[in-house]
Amino acid sequence: MKIKLMLLALILTVIGCKTDEPVKITNLSNLYGVDGFVDIPLTITNTQETDNYNTYTIKAIVNTDTIGMLVKLKKGIKAGFVNGEPKNMFIDQGVSFISTGEQSNMLLEFLAKKYEINSSNNKLKDTQEFTCANLNTQDIDYNKGTGKFKIFLEGKDDYAELFVNFDFAKNTINLNEKDNEYRAPLLRLLKK
Repeated sequence: MKIKLMLLALILTVIGCKTDEPVKITNLSNLYGVDGFVDIPLTITNTQETDNYNTYTIKAIVNTDTIGMLVKLKKGIKAGFVNGEPKNMFIDQGVSFISTGEQSNMLLEFLAKKYEINSSNNKLKDTQEFTCANLNTQDIDYNKGTGKFKIFLEGKDDYAELFVNFDFAKNTINLNEKDNEYRAPLLRLLKK
């Protein structure tokens, strides 16, 4: 009887398993700015959930290198605007960037190149948590919706803003420029 139950469990496991197609990672080798802005689309290759956050592994290809990092997004985010009025507007520790090591350093190097900033020693900080402006008119659907946020980076002498836009249907997270004047301070604030 035990053998039959184990065999049945094995069959149900095999039938219930699905094989996902490999994720096609965005290739940024020929990325050009549009209207003077450089927006960086990165592919979500993995998602991990905890009680309070979803953590997304995001990557892109540049020539033969893979660049990327982890991005954490707080769970349960309600609409930032309701009937045109701001509600739930600012989210403390709503978005975080986490370094994955060399791929993250190469992402910072890529940003410096695209922003045309002469920058050396490009090493992404291990972890940065940001207060973000919630720019959404609907509650976040973490499975197939979108989420638009503006993060604020502040240091002793620098200040910058960056749009971080999630598209869960397309499995992408875009790092979009808010203003060209933020390029140099943004790089300084993201570096170790």
